[in-house]
Amino acid sequence: NATTNATTNANANANANAVSATPASSPPLTAAARAGLERQLSEASAQLTAARKRAAATAIKAVRIVHRHHFSSALQRMSVVAQITHNGRNSEYRCLVKGSP
Repeated sequence: NATTNATTNANANANANAVSATPASSPPLTAAARAGLERQLSEASAQLTAARKRAAATAIKAVRIVHRHHFSSALQRMSVVAQITHNGRNSEYRCLVKGSP
C-alpha cells in the first residue's frame, strides 16, 4: 500500500510539473504577421458581404432534402429528392442523381 501511495504521489508531482512548464500565454505577433492577419480578415469580410448580397438576390429561399437514396454498389448510383422553395412561396421537387451509365 505504501508503494502504491509513493507511485501515485510521484505521478501527481510529474503531472503538476508538466502543467506548470507550459507558457501562460503565446508570444506577441510581429507587425508583419498582424498586418497579414488583418488583410486576410478584411478579404474574408468582403467575400462574406458579397455572398450575402448574392443570397439575398436569388429566387431560391430554401432547399430541403426530402429523401436520400444512399449509394448502391449494385446499381452504382445514388440520388436525392429535394424540395426547393422560391421567394414567392411556391415550391418544386427535384431528383438529383449521380452514377455511372
